[in-house]
Amino acid sequence: MTTSLMKRSIENELVNLQVPQKIKRKSRSPRLGGQNISSLQTYKIIFEFGPPQLNLFRYITKKVGILWKEAKEKCNLKDGGKPTNGLLLISEDDERTVNDCLKVVGFDVYHLERLLETDEVMDDERKSVCIFYFREQFWKTMNKARAQTIREALRRVSNTNVFILTTSDVERDEAVECCKRFKLCPISHVISPASDKTAFYDAFYKVLEKELQIFLSDFETRTSTRQIYAIKYKLNFLVEKLQSRNASIKSPLTKQCLEIIKSSRKNSVIGYRLLGNELHIYENEHLRTETERRSEIENCIKNNFKGEVHFRPLNKVLKPQCTVRCGDYLRNDALGIMGTIGMFGEMKNTLENHSLHTVALSSPHVISSGDVAGTSTGERIGECIWPGSKANIHDVSIIKIDPSVINSLQRTHFNENITVEERPYGSLRYRDVFKYGATTGRTSGSIEQINDFQLFDRDVMAISSDDPENPFSTNGDSGAIVLTIIDGKHYGIGVIYGGSLEDREANSSITENESIAIFLKKAIDKFTAGKNVTIEFDKI
Repeated sequence: MTTSLMKRSIENELVNLQVPQKIKRKSRSPRLGGQNISSLQTYKIIFEFGPPQLNLFRYITKKVGILWKEAKEKCNLKDGGKPTNGLLLISEDDERTVNDCLKVVGFDVYHLERLLETDEVMDDERKSVCIFYFREQFWKTMNKARAQTIREALRRVSNTNVFILTTSDVERDEAVECCKRFKLCPISHVISPASDKTAFYDAFYKVLEKELQIFLSDFETRTSTRQIYAIKYKLNFLVEKLQSRNASIKSPLTKQCLEIIKSSRKNSVIGYRLLGNELHIYENEHLRTETERRSEIENCIKNNFKGEVHFRPLNKVLKPQCTVRCGDYLRNDALGIMGTIGMFGEMKNTLENHSLHTVALSSPHVISSGDVAGTSTGERIGECIWPGSKANIHDVSIIKIDPSVINSLQRTHFNENITVEERPYGSLRYRDVFKYGATTGRTSGSIEQINDFQLFDRDVMAISSDDPENPFSTNGDSGAIVLTIIDGKHYGIGVIYGGSLEDREANSSITENESIAIFLKKAIDKFTAGKNVTIEFDKI
């Protein structure tokens, strides 16, 4: 039986993880010390939105999972190299207890499966990180019989990766004393909500590193074909990311190099992106025709950057994702293009706190001030009041919705309020994200890059799709809001602008068909600055 649990009420379309139905019935239920206490149950937890410390773990696990599946179709691989997705939880058989436990370690959205503790099943899961979690008062009444029950459960999982979670520091102290007395697990592996969880998060990466090494060593014995070489190259790229996760992130871009790029803005250099040891400079069509000036800028940058420098025309590598096609949600009749309504909100006067307008968000290259906004069938829904032009990709379009159509708007995909605020870059790097686009609907992916990537002097984010066969966004999706979940809250962090960066010719990158998004909070702040207005966002 497969059971889906989530911390909050979210529709099935939000998380579409398919959990293997290994087990059709519950495991046996041993008594703890002969008393009538809830049975111990083993669960497999597959999480999607977890603590920021595991962003990179999720990112690499997803990417390696795709490579594993591709490689498995071409050759017979050892099972030990298959990436482990999730963790084990051993606790009392109660859904509230499970929710409380996963809240302690920051897992917001997850799927749960009860496991039958047969040798065959547990052999598959033995290398996973494992949590033991009990209700309050459990450790106060610990005795030898209970300790023996826990030892029996411990023998079925890897002792190296076992952790005991407690609900408070007082309870943690009691559990530590029990661990010392009965030698259940290392003291550093007993954690409470307030304690340092570094060892817990590190355990995930240690498991993943072992799996990647097995995967790589297995490949070393294979005849090197073009396909095998491509998989090995991508795998090595991910191994390097994993091995450097604790290294301080220091950009190879020198201050002098950045100053040259910035000063070249007036000479038609409009952005840059660092990809490994390659620096890609984005230029407009004017600079390509001015050979002498272009050569001078290129030489200055090369003299201040230790790596390859490539100049790319922006219109060749960044394609706005709007389309002349029926079936999308937002239509600009004046230009004959379509995009996506990102989300709705109420514009309010901050001085008097009363509603001024119902508004919708989209992308400025789809619609800008003065343009009429319509549905895919041409019915008017309102008029765009911001920005004044389509020139700045870092703006967000604000559409004033006509009062006559407000009651007919379909606003929600799921019943959660959206928070729009700045998040530290460190908490977003490799973060799981999703969006609802007019063309592709709900898609999920990861923030591939958030540092060393600028267009028009502002940071942008690159997002890769979880599905190797389909992009995160495509034509008609411009204006969609990029969402993530942190500590149980839904955050709107970006707005889809465009994609199709596959023409960049980057030797060091393994990513194709990325989507490019601007930062939503910065765009909203630009609109509200000096206006005494704010926007309260609805549920998407």
